[in-house]
Amino acid sequence: MKTFTLILILIISFNTIKSQTQISPYLFGQNAWMPDSIGEEKTWGQLDNLWHYVTDCNLKLIRIGGIAYDEYFTSNYQIISLIDSIRSIGAEPLIQVSYNDGMYTANQAAQMVNYVNNTMNRNIKYWSIANEPVLGYSASSDEISTYFKEFSTEMKQTDASIKIVGPDLAWYNETILNDLIGGSEDITGTDSYGNYYIDIVSFHAYPFDGTQTKQDVINVYNSYLKPSVENLVNKITNANSLHSRTGTDSLTWAITEFNINYANPSQNIEDGLGANSFINGQLWAETFSLGMEFGAEFVCPWSIHESSGNASTYDLGFLSDMPGNIDFRSSYYHEQLLANNTRNYFANYYSNIAGVKTFGNYNNDSISVVILNMNDQAYNYEVFHNETSSSAEELQINTNSLNIQQSFADVIDANCTQLLVFNSNGEIAKKYTYCLGNDYPVLTEYQITTFANNNTKQLNIFPNPFKNNINLTLNKSNIVNIYNNLGVRVFSKNIKSDLHKIDLSFLDSGIYIIEVYSDKYKVYRNIIIKK
Repeated sequence: MKTFTLILILIISFNTIKSQTQISPYLFGQNAWMPDSIGEEKTWGQLDNLWHYVTDCNLKLIRIGGIAYDEYFTSNYQIISLIDSIRSIGAEPLIQVSYNDGMYTANQAAQMVNYVNNTMNRNIKYWSIANEPVLGYSASSDEISTYFKEFSTEMKQTDASIKIVGPDLAWYNETILNDLIGGSEDITGTDSYGNYYIDIVSFHAYPFDGTQTKQDVINVYNSYLKPSVENLVNKITNANSLHSRTGTDSLTWAITEFNINYANPSQNIEDGLGANSFINGQLWAETFSLGMEFGAEFVCPWSIHESSGNASTYDLGFLSDMPGNIDFRSSYYHEQLLANNTRNYFANYYSNIAGVKTFGNYNNDSISVVILNMNDQAYNYEVFHNETSSSAEELQINTNSLNIQQSFADVIDANCTQLLVFNSNGEIAKKYTYCLGNDYPVLTEYQITTFANNNTKQLNIFPNPFKNNINLTLNKSNIVNIYNNLGVRVFSKNIKSDLHKIDLSFLDSGIYIIEVYSDKYKVYRNIIIKK
């Protein structure tokens, strides 16, 4: 069995904090693939039927982009429908305009901005230009610079408030980025109207081709992903200095597509090494940690659902199977856990054992710590919230970001992820455990004397999807109602405890709405019963 220590919440005072790197509120993203059609091109996707399955992931940005969106120009009806669907689950869209090696023009891109933001008043902030130009049509640095400047100028003349993302390279191509980011083909300066050509530098990351070993997956964070981001951040820092970009004008970065590989191994199974594997979810968590540590605007995996979710060579979705028989992969649950538990600032936690990855985050009164055991053995461990403490346990986890003396000891199984939650006194409040072979993460709650934001509305639902029982974590008396898809109330109870376990085994599989309210607030969420 495997354990996942994902997020650890401590209540802390400001004098315990040594450093602060703010985490973007849009960090947790996804790609809107695949739809039924793009323009007149039929893609036969099921995306319109899948939005309710991703609501509980708490995604904050969804990219409407990719190779097909570059090749085929999205119709007005399609783009508005996608925007409204994305916003219905609480996320913001990133819209890619088509270029396709000169097939589409800057004027067409500007017309789309005008239609979406001015005519239809959708006020989309993030826009990108083209997709994978070096891979798709062998574009050189000067070719990318030329079309990018032309498109950006016309688009920002239509709406100067938008943020331009690009060039969406298919991999971290340092040669191209050397030219574009402060180099000979620089696109980080301003046009003749005083608008910056680019605001967010983006690239894609598919480190493997399906022939990877487990050790390759364990090593890729330090051998490729982190060095690439560190290199890019240095370029961005220099470009900001070159053009005196500060505050909201500062250039930043994003990963707009990533997954463990661009083509799955022939055995794309849970205990394998493809997109359907447990370890891929852990790699997703590591990749999101890069965004936390180095200040990414957003990180968008590829993708929600493709290839009918059949685990074939090019099925990289985090949902498997078809609507009505949807299953949730490790990548889904890892992103869900992170997105629902990440705080405001990054905390640098580290372990003393290779193959056990850890990171954290915090706000003014809580801390989250993630532990990813990718190894084939279990460990006794102890977590310290300072640099200097140590113990006799084999696995020790420390941080140089905080200085809290309380520690926590436990066991993490092989190939496992855990999330721990603590209060301000270091008392454990929650533990999420998700291991290879589990259907979904399991929550354990502990009695504590105090909890962060005790007077603030808080609603946690776990697990979701579930089979029979669901846990509600609240912080005061609430009325709980559950309605079926016909709007008929099928459950009602007045719950006064902070933690309550509800037996819903009498209900059939399906999607329900849970209503939680008190005299001060009302919250609605989708819940999914899957038996």
